[in-house]
Amino acid sequence: MALIGGGTEDGALTAWSDEPYRWIVEHAEGRPIVVLSVRDETEWLPNYFVQLGATSSYNLKLDTRAKARRFSTYNRIASAGAVFIKGGDQWDYVSLWDDTATERAIREVFERGRVVAGTSAGAAILGEIVYDARNGTVYPEEALRDPYDPRLTFTTEFLDLVPNVLVDTHFTRDGRIARLLAMVARLDAETPGADVLGIGVDEKTALLI
Repeated sequence: MALIGGGTEDGALTAWSDEPYRWIVEHAEGRPIVVLSVRDETEWLPNYFVQLGATSSYNLKLDTRAKARRFSTYNRIASAGAVFIKGGDQWDYVSLWDDTATERAIREVFERGRVVAGTSAGAAILGEIVYDARNGTVYPEEALRDPYDPRLTFTTEFLDLVPNVLVDTHFTRDGRIARLLAMVARLDAETPGADVLGIGVDEKTALLI
């Protein structure tokens, strides 16, 4: 698994992204790398993966629940060596992919020992607990003032790839240590003994598991 905190990938020599993205390629073991999103994407990222040694890589736009439910979608994802989930809005991913063939296929890729990776919102959905932003973003100072702010909402049992973990991204740029503290404190208070681990990943940084 690769949790990437956001920031633009850089294909230049000695780029920050070369090492973690090459790690994704190496662990794909010659299988295709599927780049998932709910938006139209350029070919830059698939081309970058190929530049780093991938045999093939392509974008797959899943912007409706009908597409996410298709058996053909399941087959394309489940046969991949790596799944990379782009940034955006994590509620789009949760609302469109939850309880679909897409969710099942991503889990199977992970369970087979292949790579599931995400950047920004794509990383935020990979823990057992997802800050889903269904009512919009809550800022750190707002979360500290009120950890029960109606915009501070969570989804569990979505992809559920990393037990007891909540992931937040763009960490230093947006001062999110305060938000993560508030979220973890609230979750621990609501479920005593849960021992929720909050992982804050900075931009241009990757946690490789």
